[in-house]
Amino acid sequence: MTQATAAGVASSNAFGPADPADLFHGYGHDGNVIRIDDDRLPDREGPGHRHTLETLERLARRMTFLPNKIYRQRHCVYKSDENVNIPAGYTYLAQLVAHDLVAHVAPVPDPDQVGVPEARNFRTQRLFLETIYGGGPLIEPGPYAVPGEGMQQRTRLRLGRVAIPEQGRDPGPWSETLVGTDHPARDIPRTRCPFVTEPVRPGLTDAMVADPRNDDHLIISQLTALFHELHNIVLDRTAPSGPVAAGDRDGLAYRHFIDTRRIVALVYRRIVVHDLLRRLLDKEVFSGLETALMGLSVGQPSHPLFGVAPDTRRVPVEFSHAVFRFAHSMIRPDYVLNDQQAASGRRPRILELLDRSSGRSARLTPIAVDWLIDWKYFFETDENVRPNLSRRIGPDVGAGTMATSISLFGEDAGSRHGIYYRDLVRGVGTGLRSVESLIANLPAGDKVRSNLLLLPDVRRQEIKEWLDATGYEIFAGADEIDAVAKNPPLYLFTLFEAARDKCGERLGTLGSTIVAGVMLSALRPLYPVLEGSAAVTGAAGRVFDGDVPQTMPELIAFVEQDRVRRGEPSV
Repeated sequence: MTQATAAGVASSNAFGPADPADLFHGYGHDGNVIRIDDDRLPDREGPGHRHTLETLERLARRMTFLPNKIYRQRHCVYKSDENVNIPAGYTYLAQLVAHDLVAHVAPVPDPDQVGVPEARNFRTQRLFLETIYGGGPLIEPGPYAVPGEGMQQRTRLRLGRVAIPEQGRDPGPWSETLVGTDHPARDIPRTRCPFVTEPVRPGLTDAMVADPRNDDHLIISQLTALFHELHNIVLDRTAPSGPVAAGDRDGLAYRHFIDTRRIVALVYRRIVVHDLLRRLLDKEVFSGLETALMGLSVGQPSHPLFGVAPDTRRVPVEFSHAVFRFAHSMIRPDYVLNDQQAASGRRPRILELLDRSSGRSARLTPIAVDWLIDWKYFFETDENVRPNLSRRIGPDVGAGTMATSISLFGEDAGSRHGIYYRDLVRGVGTGLRSVESLIANLPAGDKVRSNLLLLPDVRRQEIKEWLDATGYEIFAGADEIDAVAKNPPLYLFTLFEAARDKCGERLGTLGSTIVAGVMLSALRPLYPVLEGSAAVTGAAGRVFDGDVPQTMPELIAFVEQDRVRRGEPSV
């Protein structure tokens, strides 16, 4: 590896530049880094690849088996599959945040290419809802509604009409005549263009959103529609009053749009910190994050967490390719969506939710009114309703759809491997630090709170015990188990640490530190013009009558109250 290459790869590492010896090199006999093609799984027959990939394949298979009864009785993560600390909606809020942090999450090119980090397509303004707004109406007009007569400047985010109920409907091809006009628009905007050369398909084949990933499945598209609606509510509540000269209308409208976006982004960032991260992070790490944010508010950006992601232009690969993929383990096999489905005992499975996407099954779009999400089933908004709960964070993911197919999100259709195998493979050959190297960079006071971090021999023994706890011969032998226990993939260790140290209810110390450091790095650049701006915080206070939301239940309550004001149903 050349000096330029080493510096290029290391510049996007957690805790700053890493020596090549500190990187995770897999389990190949020749010790070479396994490299991954940008669009598909690597060639498992290639020289130097097979051993590592076969080990990871067996490791992914181990993740689908539950340990034996004696092992389960000794560890608190197995006392219940559900996580009372994290209702299921936060799984998908975390996905939206991931989309807002990183615009391109496919494996990066070979690490011996000069300038690899520059080739990564990261967000330019992270945690500013670029995943919702894109480049804005001047650059990316598609998500924005055409203004009324006499105006050219787009300012409103589009919402899409919903379809008539699926239940009892003739299961023929969809057409525009099935769109219900007597129900408020609650879907993301979708369209089908007849002026193209390809064959016209039934349904609405194209989602008009800033980030195509926000149409991956029903829950993320409904969450996106919620933020579109929030933007429009704030836009209406901050509309300037009084006459405006014809020549000034578009300029004033654009300034109004920018002000609205800042208010919505402020609310979103408050929710990310005070609701999502409060639930996800180790409590001591979260306390450190709060202290660091207080420092930002008084112009004192000095805290150890700033050292986790020192390059504010890039997200460390440890975060994007390993740690923040923990949420895949939280996905439930099925969900209750609304009162109608709850009353009938219907619990759509994850594949049914994935199918309601313009990219996957356009004939099932627009979303039918009986498939709209009532957020009380995903967040704690109604004390009389128990929301769907996420699964506990841990390495025992089960053998469901997520474990057997990675074509769920449009990748590698036909592969027999699951998303967890893909998550393991993503962390090989992309310049990640090893777990041992990451632990070495933690403050001593953090390491003493966990034997997994403080004592390498305990860490290896506990991982080894888990690897061998099923009663089945999964691995090639004792040497392979020892190799994984000594040098675990970061993705696996993130799940394992959460399960062992936090009963799967939140991330452990190492995972939390990496997430907190990246979030702090993302919050920092725009802090002076959002949280630190008296104009923005004052405007937000007026919009929300002095009670600016900082949790998802508060945001949802605000939107539903505005629906009542408009005479619309809550769902």
